[in-house]
Order: sequence, then C-alpha cells, then structure tokens
Amino acid sequence: VPVGGGPIEVLLTADREMQSYSLSPDGMQAGFVASKNQAPSDLYLAALDGSCEHRLTEVNGEWLASKTLGEANDLWFESIDGTPIHGWIVKPPDFSPTEQYPLILSIHGGPHVMWSRHEPTMWHEWQV
Repeated sequence: VPVGGGPIEVLLTADREMQSYSLSPDGMQAGFVASKNQAPSDLYLAALDGSCEHRLTEVNGEWLASKTLGEANDLWFESIDGTPIHGWIVKPPDFSPTEQYPLILSIHGGPHVMWSRHEPTMWHEWQV
C-alpha cells in the first residue's frame, strides 16, 4: 500500500512464506528470507518490478539431497455449527492412498496466529 494511500500493489508472488525482508534505499529491490515446504529458510534478492529474483543461499541443500519429504497441503472442513475450519495434512513421503497411516493431531488456538504450509521446519519434524 503506498504511503499516501491507494490500492494494494502485489510486489512478489510465489507459493512460499516470507519471514522477514529489507528494502534497498531506492525501494527497487528487497532482500528476504523465505521458506517453502521442500526448501526451508533461504535468503533471496528480488527486483520489486518482478524482472528478476535470485536465491542467494541453499542452507539445507546438502541435507535435503539425501531426504524424501512429504508435502504439506491445506484442507477445509466444517464444524458442528457450520463454521469452516482450516487445517493442514502432511502425507508421508511416497504416500499411497491404498495404505493406512497413523495420524497425529496438533490443535492450536486462533485466529490470532497463523500457520502456513511453509513453516520453516515444523512439518518435517512431524515426519520422523
């Protein structure tokens, strides 16, 4: 949102979570930390006009190369009173719909704090 008000302008898009950012003095670039389910917490640099983006680090690359991780996907279900409830499911690596798997529930309050599929490491810890 411009300082003087006006419409919201989307500067960066991607299916990821941005944890923090810093703008260049001229406001044309941003450095930021972002996570994806399959690539937790790396540093990026992007032009805010969308012309280019570079991943500057690959902190977990060596470790991730030897791992198979499950995907985290969101789902919606309805409570008793019809209120829509948002949740996440992390299927095991090499998931097969014909197999049965144990289920872990982690229930937290809200709506004051959000979780996303790209929390830096949370979903990976649940897979062990």
